[in-house]
Amino acid sequence: MSQVKRTIKYSQLDQCGLVVDTVYEAGDSGLPGDDPINRILRCGQKGGLRCRGNIEANDIDLSVLTLNLSDPYWSDSIDKKLGQLTFYGDNRRAGLSITNSSQKVNIFLTNIFKAFHTGQRHLIPPVFIFSEMNEGLDTKFCGLAVPGASNLNDRQDFINILKTINGRKFQIYKSTFTILNIPNISRDWIRDLTEGKTPFGSNAPEVWLHWIKTRRYIPIISS
Repeated sequence: MSQVKRTIKYSQLDQCGLVVDTVYEAGDSGLPGDDPINRILRCGQKGGLRCRGNIEANDIDLSVLTLNLSDPYWSDSIDKKLGQLTFYGDNRRAGLSITNSSQKVNIFLTNIFKAFHTGQRHLIPPVFIFSEMNEGLDTKFCGLAVPGASNLNDRQDFINILKTINGRKFQIYKSTFTILNIPNISRDWIRDLTEGKTPFGSNAPEVWLHWIKTRRYIPIISS
């Protein structure tokens, strides 16, 4: 993936597509509506996980994962040479069940990796990856991701880790995604998803459809 190429103004977000490594500006009203991700994808105004649909019922039209790049213990990361994302769940406090979180990130991860491992890739919603910028609500689009990776088996791409920090034990999920070689997401496909239409129509990215059909990864990579 290349360096940041351009910025999309807040006033353009209603009609824009998504381009990898492009920054999408937030509004300046000081209100929740300033959030750029929700203005583009209509998926909620906050949280590391956002979904259109019901997470617990595993009935989701689209999903967004926003990377946490600053956690001292569980910093999400992208390996650009492999086109792979390492993403940690949200059970980051000792004493809680691994699926006991307000955002339900771990439930979401469990559901999509179960569908992946059982060959039901058609049940996995599109997963849009964003990264927060240093200040404000501006965000960078990192790509469209799918569970797993070509160099990992089903026992390696979704791991339950038991850790001890400051003498307290807790569990957290470590998941691996592949960011597909889809530099541009069309506004037409976004509109299909936000209107509840089939994600597998003529506007869907061919590389994503190829993965759904074959499980073969075509990652977006850079040196």
